[in-house]
Parts: sequence; C-alpha cells; structure tokens
Amino acid sequence: MRIALDVETTGLDPNRDRIVSVALIGIDVPLDEYMLVKGDGGAVEIHGITPEMLEAEGLHPAYVAGFIAEILGDVEEVWAHNARFDKAFVQAFLEEHGYQCTAKWRCTGLELRGRMGVTGNFPDGNPRIAGLRRCAEALLGPSIEDASDWHNASYDARVVRELVTCVIDAGD
Repeated sequence: MRIALDVETTGLDPNRDRIVSVALIGIDVPLDEYMLVKGDGGAVEIHGITPEMLEAEGLHPAYVAGFIAEILGDVEEVWAHNARFDKAFVQAFLEEHGYQCTAKWRCTGLELRGRMGVTGNFPDGNPRIAGLRRCAEALLGPSIEDASDWHNASYDARVVRELVTCVIDAGD
C-alpha cells in the first residue's frame, strides 16, 4: 500500500511550528482523507487556513495523530513532494502524541529533479528539489496549469499521487 501525504504548517521548524492540515491520499488503495488540526494558526498567507477555520472545523490533535499513525502503520511507502519537510513534521507530531512512524518515505521532488533540470545542493548540503508546481505543469500538462489550490494539503497530495502514477510508475 502506498499513499501520498502533504501537510500545511504554521512555519518551517518542526520543533517549534505545528501541522494545521494533513492529507492522506491513496496511490494504489482507496484512501482520501483531509483533516484540519485544532489549535493556533499561522502562515495564513501561504495556505489560507485561518484560526477561525481551525477552531470551527479542526479535529483534536490526539485524534489526528492516532489516525495518521494507524494509516502509516499499514503503508509500504509514503510519497511526499518535499519528503524531508513532511516527514519531519509528521514524526514530531506523532511523537508528541506517543506514536512512531516507521514507514518508508519517498520524495517526488528528488525523484524528478533530474527531469526538471534541477541540480546541486542547498548551502546546508541538502539536495535541491524541483518544485511541485513546476513538476506538475511540465510533466502532467495543461490540466494542472490553472490550479489555484497550491498549498492546500489535499490538492498537493493529489498532485503527488498523479506524479507517482503517471510519471514515476510509468517510467517516463
């Protein structure tokens, strides 16, 4: 079983910031889950998730953590576009609630970087990855170009699923 996962967060540091939304989309299994996580908001200008939305629609963090842990306990691979980022936040979130994640993570951004002409590393030594939107527009075609939902965990996870099934699995 493989899934695509994406999170939206209040910032970039998994030790200080937190998950505000998570999407788990099946790649080769029927799974389509999107959850807001109750708590303080942040980075609204990036993902559009307001504190009011989190209060009204957010689920209790312990419930979300248990749900994620249960799903990840059954998967062989978790695909994310920036797997280092998503994995760090998911692991910190799960550990905070007494769970662990042992699933194998794979990164579409790294898998596709050569096809997108992205080379080299960031100053900290981490490899540069090709951006999700850039990969999607180039490799999935015009159907993706007019999307206005970038930085929506559900939309981004669906794009990751499409990149895995249409490009990586197909060997194109």
